[in-house]
Amino acid sequence: AGLVVLDLFLISKDVHPTCPRAVLEIQPQLMQHLRERTLEGRVFAADRDSLLPSFPRGMLQHYGVEDLRGHEGLYPYRLQRFYANSNLFGPMWPTFSARYILSSVQFGFEPSPDLASRYKKSAPMDGFAIWEDTAAWPRAKLVGAWKTVSDEAALFAALNDPAFDPAATAIVETELPNPSPTTDQAELGSAQIVARTPNSVTVEVDAASRALLVLTDQYFPGWNAYINGEQTRVVPAYGIFRAVQVEAGKQEIVFRYEPASLRWGLAISICAMLASIVSLLRIDFRKRGSAA
Repeated sequence: AGLVVLDLFLISKDVHPTCPRAVLEIQPQLMQHLRERTLEGRVFAADRDSLLPSFPRGMLQHYGVEDLRGHEGLYPYRLQRFYANSNLFGPMWPTFSARYILSSVQFGFEPSPDLASRYKKSAPMDGFAIWEDTAAWPRAKLVGAWKTVSDEAALFAALNDPAFDPAATAIVETELPNPSPTTDQAELGSAQIVARTPNSVTVEVDAASRALLVLTDQYFPGWNAYINGEQTRVVPAYGIFRAVQVEAGKQEIVFRYEPASLRWGLAISICAMLASIVSLLRIDFRKRGSAA
């Protein structure tokens, strides 16, 4: 059993769920440019068909860049439900943290006149024009008020309402332990991501008062959150993101992916290994007894 475990460690030494950038053969100038600027934002392809031959969906993270899919290889139920029921380019668009819009030069993407002031265009690179959306949310954001909407139809009706302002009021699906305050958005404080891995996100928060910390990554069972080391409740916000309630002051919030299946699998593996060792020892003792 020990040799098998050692062998598995040696074999998987240089194998990771997300391939290190250093081992990739191609480092496009465009991806290098975006990687330096997208710690707090995502990339969206305005004409994704032209982007697919070079950068398949869900693969941009190999370059240190994330699209709307992020690290998800499959579409979880919540993401499927969101795509089927919401207006992606409605009031919720800034919440996706799509900081950079890519468009092939041939496609010629141009923002609508009423939104032109919020987009900044960079020089073309590798055949793509780059537009920066200055209104895109950071990946971690404090929201000062929230309301609970548990009904699915009512949830998406609220999200698609043209008058809805997601930065002013978050929509959660479960009741939070403390009531929503009425704090001015300008006085909420700050939230900044300081570390990210596929299985953890660390956010430093300095909140002026009670608020909701919204992490614009997909909500999924198994994600836990810890405020200064103490576990707290993670709730779905806007039907798709992860959120936790924070109080006033400086604090560190760590999101970790810790699914129950991993704990059960580890426990079963340990029990199976112990059972195998006990069985081998019993066989050995019986052989020695027979020989005596």
